[in-house]
Amino acid sequence: MNTIKHENHYLAALNTKLIVDMNQKEVQSDIIKILSKTYLDSGKIIDTKELLSLSGGVLNEVKRYFPNLKVGELDLCFQNGVRGIYGENFNLNIKI
Repeated sequence: MNTIKHENHYLAALNTKLIVDMNQKEVQSDIIKILSKTYLDSGKIIDTKELLSLSGGVLNEVKRYFPNLKVGELDLCFQNGVRGIYGENFNLNIKI
């Protein structure tokens, strides 16, 4: 009999690096992957230039408002957000 391994995604996210402690290239790459997957999961297309610009904005927001956020937590936030776990979502903009 095969055993199915169930990973606790929340625990795994907590075992990743703090974004503020990562080097710029590494964190930029991770954020681009997270954003690309989020757009793909939502059925939208984004070009490379927009993706680079957006990733820089996300990084600045995280460093300013969420200095204790880990890269795995950011990934999980975007995964859950695009799937409606946090409620209805219309876009990736800040609500004003």
